[in-house]
Amino acid sequence: MKKRLAVWTLCFAAVCGSAQTSAAATNVVADYRFRRDLTSDVASAPDLTPIGPGQNCFVIDKVGTQLRNVLEFPTGDGVQVAWTALDPLIPLDHYSIAFRFHFDGFGGYQRLVSFDGGVADCGLYSIGNVMTFFCGSGNTNIPFPADGYYDVVFTRASGGVVNGYINGNLALQFTDTTALSVIGVNESLRFFRDNECPAACNENRSGTVSRIRLYDDALTADQVTALETPLATTTTMLEPTCGDANESDTITAADALAALRSSVGTGCCRITCDVNSSGSVTASDALAILKRAVGQGVTLTCPF
Repeated sequence: MKKRLAVWTLCFAAVCGSAQTSAAATNVVADYRFRRDLTSDVASAPDLTPIGPGQNCFVIDKVGTQLRNVLEFPTGDGVQVAWTALDPLIPLDHYSIAFRFHFDGFGGYQRLVSFDGGVADCGLYSIGNVMTFFCGSGNTNIPFPADGYYDVVFTRASGGVVNGYINGNLALQFTDTTALSVIGVNESLRFFRDNECPAACNENRSGTVSRIRLYDDALTADQVTALETPLATTTTMLEPTCGDANESDTITAADALAALRSSVGTGCCRITCDVNSSGSVTASDALAILKRAVGQGVTLTCPF
């Protein structure tokens, strides 16, 4: 249970800007796009690693108006990037983090970023539908959008000034005089999985992430705005077959099973299993896919 609420400004800027056109792009040191792997487009950056007891998996989802490969993470799971002092990725006290993600709903505290390897309770969260930095202060109650993906940028300057934006809107600003947003000596950033117990823990939410970028300095407000350039299409994604959870180009009973598992939170399938376009995957979708697999004349209509 959190004892106090402290809200820090989050830089939610459209993380989908073209890395080649923004002035800030010259400082991009890692760019993870989740094209069925956890590698960075910047080759010198380390790979992300999955964290948590569950299973992260790659799925297709609609990000904005485009179909994209994204990483789906169950509640309690996430990803981490770690490096060493001998091979630093970003400075510990001045940097920018830009990420585009979606939570499957909002409620109490839900971890976004941990700066100390998941040791302490302090860090970046959502609470309700706003952003907060627990143990800090300064949010402006700019809400997350009700639907879709959210573009977040969190910046820290070497003097301690922290800014945050939600979809390009300044949502948080403060001066970090106690180094809470300085990256810890373990030199890692954790996304979406809360700190480990026995400290206040398990404040997580399932969702998907489309892109994570790291910069080696604090972006200015103009540079954050420049990130809102529409995401360049780097690969052409063919429209998937509705109901084809396994992307085998044939609808089978295995696809129905994948949809059923997804409906109870033990599997991964997003819009390709939402065959009645209800906005979620349920047992009804699994049944419809199974009927289609055995040759019954069932119409499947996915939201793409």
